[in-house]
Amino acid sequence: MPGFTRRSSRPNSFRGPAGQKNGYGKNATVRSWIWKSTFTERHPDHQVFLHLSKEEQRERFLDRLEKPDKYWKFTLSDIQERAYWKDYRKAYEHCLSATSTESAPWYVVPADDKKDARLIISRITPGKLQDLKMEYPRPSKERLKELETARKTVAGSAKKERGRRMTNLG
Repeated sequence: MPGFTRRSSRPNSFRGPAGQKNGYGKNATVRSWIWKSTFTERHPDHQVFLHLSKEEQRERFLDRLEKPDKYWKFTLSDIQERAYWKDYRKAYEHCLSATSTESAPWYVVPADDKKDARLIISRITPGKLQDLKMEYPRPSKERLKELETARKTVAGSAKKERGRRMTNLG
């Protein structure tokens, strides 16, 4: 987090996401990214910020340090970055307010309890997906002819296969 508080770095930090986000509503493709370091999930029309308390983060770090099957989740930089907790929090608040729009709002979800967080996200996402009003693409006339030819070929090969099997049985 060092250097974030320099005002000169802020405008460039948020110009990109805000500009990109405005085009998502026009695109019928659902994209999802996980920003591990910021506990964030992005979707075309909404963005979910998973808010983890400092105490819960501490508990999860201890869990990773005590259970061999979770060692892979821990790095020493986690502890170093934890020293910047207040700076990260300010940065997130600034980022959320700078990039949230009416067409692509941020949803701040309490994430200390994973099951509750998943339930909340499951309530947000389906409505947004339904808003996309997606439908299967309509085939062109050329594609319909191609499919009909393929259907006849496959159906004809099945008749030939049955005929060969009958001949071999006799």
